[in-house]
Amino acid sequence: MSQLTGLHIVDHLHDDECLLLPKAANISRIHLASLFRHLEFEFPAPSITHLDLIGLPISLVAKLLLGCPNLVEFRCRVPTCFRTQDLSIVVSSPLIFNHLPTFAWSMCPVSSSNMEKEVLGSIHLPALTTFHWYSLGATNMEMDYSRVAFLSRLPKSLETLQFSGIYTIRSTDNPLQYVWHATNVTEIQIFSCTPVFVQYVLSSLSQGTDHDSTLFPHLTRISIEYSFEERLPQNGLVQFSLEIGIILAQMLRS
Repeated sequence: MSQLTGLHIVDHLHDDECLLLPKAANISRIHLASLFRHLEFEFPAPSITHLDLIGLPISLVAKLLLGCPNLVEFRCRVPTCFRTQDLSIVVSSPLIFNHLPTFAWSMCPVSSSNMEKEVLGSIHLPALTTFHWYSLGATNMEMDYSRVAFLSRLPKSLETLQFSGIYTIRSTDNPLQYVWHATNVTEIQIFSCTPVFVQYVLSSLSQGTDHDSTLFPHLTRISIEYSFEERLPQNGLVQFSLEIGIILAQMLRS
């Protein structure tokens, strides 16, 4: 197993099953898409540089972050959150990743997830260039203190903002108003979000925020993408309002 460098597992294990990762392996890339709650691995794991996690318990996500200090890419989508957290996982000091340029996060659907608050409250990403914010249809988009504080700490090195699956959002929860300081952003990518969110983004770009009248002065590219068979919740169709067209026309003329 010493020559094993990548691990890709997509499975639905029972709650009482445990994933045992080989201790001797020099694994650098791990993709886990499963619902198991237990993981045995020799930590710290300095060889791991890429993590892609889908559907894992938030406590297990925290365990992997704590044990992989040399990450250069980290993605966490639709974490499962439980009212009773794993108390053995404690984030007691700042999580600083000095060489991690790509970070993707999906908000926990349980608004009272203390583990998510601990992770977001502790993590620091000084080398970040790409940030991807997943919602994937979750209704819990409320920007509580931990989420606002996390977004406000994103560094000025940030160049690309990505948003996926944001279906419902209040104007007060528009994440762009908390990253206004990231003045080096050159690209915004929006994947499968509702037209309402698209309108919030474009309005912020055209009108600015309470902090600055010009948001992302170096922005050169905006992409809005949907798959061919895309269906959104409201009426099954992707329809953009007249207001979005007006905003786009104003932006092109300015």
